[in-house]
Amino acid sequence: MMVSAFFWIALTCCFQIISGNEPAIIHTNLGDIQGYETDMARVFYGIPFAQPPVDTLRWQPSVPVGKWAPQVLNATIPAPACPQSPSCTPSIVCPTIFSEDCLYLNVFTPLLSSLSSTALLPVMIFITGGNFQSYFASGPIYQAERFANTNNVICVFIQYRLGILGFFAIGRGPNDIKGNYGILDQHLTIAWVKANIAAFGGDPDQTLKRFPPDKSGDQRSLLSSIATEWVFVCSTRVFARKTPSYSYVFRYPLDFNAWENMSYCNNHACHAVELPFLFETAWPNTTDTGRWLSKSMATYWTNFAKTQDPNKPEIVRVEWPRTIIGNEKYIYFQNPIQIEANYMKDDCDFWDTIGYKVHDF
Repeated sequence: MMVSAFFWIALTCCFQIISGNEPAIIHTNLGDIQGYETDMARVFYGIPFAQPPVDTLRWQPSVPVGKWAPQVLNATIPAPACPQSPSCTPSIVCPTIFSEDCLYLNVFTPLLSSLSSTALLPVMIFITGGNFQSYFASGPIYQAERFANTNNVICVFIQYRLGILGFFAIGRGPNDIKGNYGILDQHLTIAWVKANIAAFGGDPDQTLKRFPPDKSGDQRSLLSSIATEWVFVCSTRVFARKTPSYSYVFRYPLDFNAWENMSYCNNHACHAVELPFLFETAWPNTTDTGRWLSKSMATYWTNFAKTQDPNKPEIVRVEWPRTIIGNEKYIYFQNPIQIEANYMKDDCDFWDTIGYKVHDF
């Protein structure tokens, strides 16, 4: 996988209890926003970045939200998830409240930083996975208070239209539904962050977007090894040869039970299992080894957000080499962390002979 890859998993944790937390107020050009302060971070849930995509705005490009001043926006409660199938697994990461009015984002800022400080922090935008059909930005695994505070970065988690409301298309004519509205939502979110994140103490010119490669599930009975190689592993290698990249393989299994009835993931590293380790949301349930791995991953990722190099400014035990043609090394996240090379080379060489093309339907 690339340094920009990953995503979904169950985690046994619960939402932050916000009663009793101190209020946190920030001032934007759109109006004031009230979040709250925990013992680790400042949290702002449910900030609108677009007008509700309903009625005449359904199946239309998202429209920027207008000012709400002089009212103060209540950003202490997660927004509803975008409409999606109720047959979502694992249930711990699945929403229970839905609305077409769902274009919102969440922001986590470090407690150690000052909202009035002139030293702006790096910003990491996370675009949730789910095969463009499932999940939401306020799941337990995205409670990034520890991650933001211990690594001194700002985290933004966004929602976008899913399924038929986000990607339905019937043609290319002037009056046709053209699709990809979920992607347009993502673009508008990034524009909102660029325009407003300085009010939260973030640097609009130092923003790292994170977008997971995704799949609909672990269909292991249906040629899963072939699909994994061709769709994820080998196509990632093609990408890495064309742009500066840092590649990784994650093989550390969850050392606590969080997979509900998906027993095939117990003691294995399934799709997106690295996510709770990266965002340090696994800390209450994992072992000392798991916490060490979690902290190591968080350091690599936030180093990259700060300097475009995962090895600095914070010191790392194992230097993560850059992936280049002829030296396709990658970091292997397990215990201990290792550097290896040419992941699944023979298989990927075979798929390269077949090639990868973009088809226009």
